[in-house]
Formats: sequence, C-alpha cells, structure tokens
Amino acid sequence: MVCHRCQTEAFKFGINAQGFQRYHCKICGKTFADIRRPLGSMRIEPEKAHQVIRLLCEGTGVRACERLTGLNRRTVLGVLEVAGRKCEQLMADKVRGVQVKEVEIDEIYGFVGCLQQNTTGPEDYRRG
Repeated sequence: MVCHRCQTEAFKFGINAQGFQRYHCKICGKTFADIRRPLGSMRIEPEKAHQVIRLLCEGTGVRACERLTGLNRRTVLGVLEVAGRKCEQLMADKVRGVQVKEVEIDEIYGFVGCLQQNTTGPEDYRRG
C-alpha cells in the first residue's frame, strides 16, 4: 500500500473498528485504512453498477434493468440512490457561488382537481 501523503510504501498496522486493514507510513507518520467502497455498503461489482446507471440514464425502467443485469429490483434502486447521493455531493462540492437570475423548468405536469363524473354536488371542487 502506498501512502496518500508522501507516496512511499506503508506497512500494515492492525485493523480499524470496522475491520478494515490499517496502514502506517514510517516517513510521514500518517495512519490510514484501506477502504474502497464507491457504492457504500453495497457488495456488487462496479461494472454491474455502471451498467445499471447507464441503462437508467438511457431511460430504461427499473424492472427492465432488473431483467437485463440479473440484479434484484431493490439492488437496482439502491444503486440509483447511491448514484444520486454521490451526484448531489459532487454538485455541492464543485458548484458554489452561482447566482441564479432565471430558472426554466420543462416537462412538469400535474393533475389537480377531479373528474366531472366523480363529483357529487356543488360542495366538491370543480375546475373552471
């Protein structure tokens, strides 16, 4: 393992509370753990996660991703959630101090009210 600070060889130095291997650099004295979990606690291959994200970005549904990747639906949704959190964090870290003057929102549709056939009297809300 290479030290992140001084780029020299680090030596094993026990394990941390979560059970990950710790390392100690004899040059700079830094102690660190070897934790590489880009998907948090998920234990799927990164290639499968990339495939799920690519499919979802192309507009494929969750159940179709489930069939194409062989993963469970909850796993597909978990990958989507982790990717969303990571994107949100990236935006928060990289985009700062942007003054917004105009906002344009497209493709938002909402149904408000009720159908005429479902109303029973004048006390019901009717769209006019």
